[in-house]
Amino acid sequence: MDEAQLGEILGVPTDGLKTIEGKASNDFKNLIVKMEGLVIVERLFKKQLKPEHQLMFELVNKVLLPRAERRCIDSIADLVLLEALVSLCSISFPSLMNEHMIKIVNTMEGKHGLSYGFFLTNVFENFNMPTEKAIVGTRKQIFTMSTQEECQCVPKKGGIGNNSTISSLIEAQERVTVDIERLQAENALLRAQLVEKAGEPGPSGELATANAELRTENDRLEQNIDELHDQMVHDQRTADERIDRLFRQLESLKVFYYGGMFQSSSSFDFPKNLKKLTLSKFRRPWNEILTIGRLPNLEVLKLLFRAYEGEEWEVRDDEFEKLKFLKMYILNIARWSTSDDPFPHLERLMLQSCKNLEEIPSCFKIFLHYR
Repeated sequence: MDEAQLGEILGVPTDGLKTIEGKASNDFKNLIVKMEGLVIVERLFKKQLKPEHQLMFELVNKVLLPRAERRCIDSIADLVLLEALVSLCSISFPSLMNEHMIKIVNTMEGKHGLSYGFFLTNVFENFNMPTEKAIVGTRKQIFTMSTQEECQCVPKKGGIGNNSTISSLIEAQERVTVDIERLQAENALLRAQLVEKAGEPGPSGELATANAELRTENDRLEQNIDELHDQMVHDQRTADERIDRLFRQLESLKVFYYGGMFQSSSSFDFPKNLKKLTLSKFRRPWNEILTIGRLPNLEVLKLLFRAYEGEEWEVRDDEFEKLKFLKMYILNIARWSTSDDPFPHLERLMLQSCKNLEEIPSCFKIFLHYR
């Protein structure tokens, strides 16, 4: 579909910037980052940007160039579009939309998901193609108050806010990283000056003094870099330890996994205090559910789409001793074998879309809610 037709359907102009090929200028990058002296690279983390530019990045990320992964990093294309927005340049949204969707189809890196949901709905309706009620896939695709909070445009209420321990540790680590980059740049500059001085003619005494001063300064900078690096490692360990303590205290956990195959779910150390657990897309064999079955306080378990895979699940007597509610949704299980007294405290069992299951153990039928 050409840009003129798409613009007419969406009711938007087609004049202005038509491609995001190219790179943003270094002057623009220096303008939008929080800290002066930051070594500018091709891509920037969202948190390195000033709050107003973080919010503009969210506009690019959620609406103009939507993608499924790496939402915390400005890509080269994001920065090109951000510079155009800050410069108040006209933008041909239909042209960018066409260009971006071609990249989604042809990409080899898998960083883009299906984009422009509501806009495409308008296109489908224009050609009388039936569609169901539009639903936003995740909160990451819409603007909420939390979007403004994350961009530090408004104070954060509750959770891990700007004054929290975890947030402070993260910000401290970011500052140390920036300091290391700045010192490394200064160090490289001093090395260049040393080389330049060594090739200049002049009185040997003056040259020796200048070289000695530069070497002293260079040694000082290298020591500062080492100290900052050690501090960053220590802060990271401290943050990991505190996050780990918080994780151990969890009583409710939902895990929806969208990455590659786990090597083993048994290596995932679930918190012992868990009372409610929801899993989706773990894709591990049923014999590895033993890790969950031995959680001493687990009362509610929801195994959703491909949480575990395989045709048979064998439940043992020493598993799920406090479980009260079990939900199984879109699992390819065919055979379910149990001991004489499985799930001694079970009160409700819900099965949904487990179409391959041949038979439900008779001991569960009094608890069963089936769809």
